[in-house]
Amino acid sequence: MNFLQKIALKFKNPVAIGISGNNESALEMSKEVLSAKLNKRVSLGPGGFLSLLQTDILIFKADDQAHKIFNKASKSILVGTAAGNVPPRSNVFAAEKKKVETVSKLAKKLLSDALFLVNYDDETVREIIEDREVACDCLQYGLEKGAEVRASDIKVSEKGTSFKLNDEGNTVPIWLKNLVGKRQIYAALVTCSLGVELGLDLVDINESLKTYEGVKGEGQLKPGVKKTRILDDSANADPFSMDET
Repeated sequence: MNFLQKIALKFKNPVAIGISGNNESALEMSKEVLSAKLNKRVSLGPGGFLSLLQTDILIFKADDQAHKIFNKASKSILVGTAAGNVPPRSNVFAAEKKKVETVSKLAKKLLSDALFLVNYDDETVREIIEDREVACDCLQYGLEKGAEVRASDIKVSEKGTSFKLNDEGNTVPIWLKNLVGKRQIYAALVTCSLGVELGLDLVDINESLKTYEGVKGEGQLKPGVKKTRILDDSANADPFSMDET
């Protein structure tokens, strides 16, 4: 972050949302929904001086320098996404300790008025708050029972993915058109959690999610020849994503 960016952040004091890992779906989905439903300027990535001066909510990839942005924010939200491979036939998994070092250090630097969103299903990410070294409020999302914001009753078809979002006793049906895969569900849980934290209604969030088209190559269902459907998950091609298809 250069000098002019620091000046712009100090002047504007935006809400800062740092999302850990290489999670384009969570970044793009959050930006689209918050932009559509909040009467505020939402930007993706630090951007330049003039862009930052107009930014009310800044969403960015949380790296080891993210605390410099958090220190100049009116509100800081750190999102700990799945750091390990997401197995298709199990909801509980664990990342290597080294892969969560950055998000762990950032979480422990957050002030008491910040928020840390934690992927409950990734045991290594969950351990960050179990160590009781995080001073801010924490909210756990996931598929497993125990998550405070939880996806259940997941159904996948050739048209997309639906599930029930459970949040503090409230249940809202969520529909992701032409999108499949757990990465998409986790991105939706993050987006819903962020939206509620910033004052949105879950029903309004779901309305925006219905028109979300996804990130190129991340769990997208596309029409094929002779009424077939093609699943484009080329951006995340690994044994786990292939097995999930």
